[in-house]
Formats: sequence, C-alpha cells, structure tokens
Amino acid sequence: MARAQHSLATMYDRGLYLPKSTAEATRWFRKAAEQGWRDAQVALATQYFLGRGAPKDWAEAARWYERAAEQGDVGACYIVASMYEHGDGVAMDLGSALYWYSQAADYGDPAAGLKAAEILKKLRGG
Repeated sequence: MARAQHSLATMYDRGLYLPKSTAEATRWFRKAAEQGWRDAQVALATQYFLGRGAPKDWAEAARWYERAAEQGDVGACYIVASMYEHGDGVAMDLGSALYWYSQAADYGDPAAGLKAAEILKKLRGG
C-alpha cells in the first residue's frame, strides 16, 4: 500500500493525471513515509526542507531524512550529515555529521568521504 501511496503523491506533486497539488502530495507522502517507505520519507523530508506543500520546517525535514538514512538512502545520509554539520534543524553535532558522512561514503558517495575526512580533522583539532 505504501508504494501506491507514494505513487499517488508523486502524481499530485507533478500534476500527472491529477490536478497538481503539493499539499495533497505531502499528505500522501506522509502516509507512505509513516509506513516506512524510504522514497516517501525522502520526498516528505524534501517537502518540509523546501516548504513545498508544507510549512518550511528543517527539524521535521531532518527527522524524515534521518529515517530514510537509517534505511540506507545515500542522499539522505549526506543531507542529514550536512544538517548536523551546520545545525540546520538539529543541534550542531560534528560526531553525528561524521557518522552520516561516513555512512554515505560507505554507500558509494565519494564527496561524502571527503566531507568525513574534513569533519574528522575538525574533531581532532586540526
């Protein structure tokens, strides 16, 4: 069911076969995200991050990106790492930033490996 809800949300978000409605898209992304559908969690996080179909709320965006990251979404790992690095929507936490950049690097993101090395250097006082 979550997959169908995610598809319906995408249709509303893009205006495919349905009237374009970012608010309806957000509603359906949430239904799928709450069931653990990773792609919907990323999409819902992005709605909150951008304030598209939902109020801009970086704390809520971070929560959903982190849930997707916990399921191995490489992009979500990188974004949540950046949010921890800069304190966007979460308390600044370089240890958590290092963890999530490292996860993204482990999943194959080469830029994340560079960011992890940069954070590690900061943590070591360099």
